[in-house]
Amino acid sequence: MELGPTRAAAPSQCPVHLKTAPAEMFKRMKKITIPLKKADVPEGKGRIPVGEFCDIDKPDWIERYQKIVDRFRSEKQAPE
Repeated sequence: MELGPTRAAAPSQCPVHLKTAPAEMFKRMKKITIPLKKADVPEGKGRIPVGEFCDIDKPDWIERYQKIVDRFRSEKQAPE
């Protein structure tokens, strides 16, 4: 089996990119996409699924940074 170059196509939602009116771009995006939950139905064939593909609960940057600050403060206050 010979594998050739692979590329992913991503539709642009920027009206400047295709030099069209913003309203036309929204209509086009609505026509070529389908909500992820409906992607398996026959109407979804050939359309790009959009939606939440993955939802992982992870601490955000501020929470991680605060842990670092707290760790350094506790090390600084520890008796020698």
